[in-house]
Amino acid sequence: LYPEHNQTDLVEDFPENVTLGEQLASLIPIDKEGTAGAPFPSWDERHLCSLDQVAVYYQTNWTSPVIPGRPNPTTPPAGRKDWIRVPLDKTLLEIQASRTYVTPKFPVFYVLNRASPFHDVFLNSS
Repeated sequence: LYPEHNQTDLVEDFPENVTLGEQLASLIPIDKEGTAGAPFPSWDERHLCSLDQVAVYYQTNWTSPVIPGRPNPTTPPAGRKDWIRVPLDKTLLEIQASRTYVTPKFPVFYVLNRASPFHDVFLNSS
């Protein structure tokens, strides 16, 4: 998710042994000049979304785990909701193995420009 831009990318095939940075490089440029990786998305007119400018997060305690054989939870879990920054060199498997990460039906990550004023506003308001 790119909350500053109100945009979403749905990745249909994200192998567990691929790093988050490798996967993102198929969606956004690697550098702010746009010389490597994917081109800037059409909605990123200010060229804020490149690997060298973004930080990626997930939120804790926003959904409950689904346990096979039990009814799906209807309310979010109690507890503080924290933002966890994800290193781009971590694989999907490593991220999902974290005790604080709960995969809803598919992995969800928030991509924010580190230097944008929106970055701190978003993390402090959610």
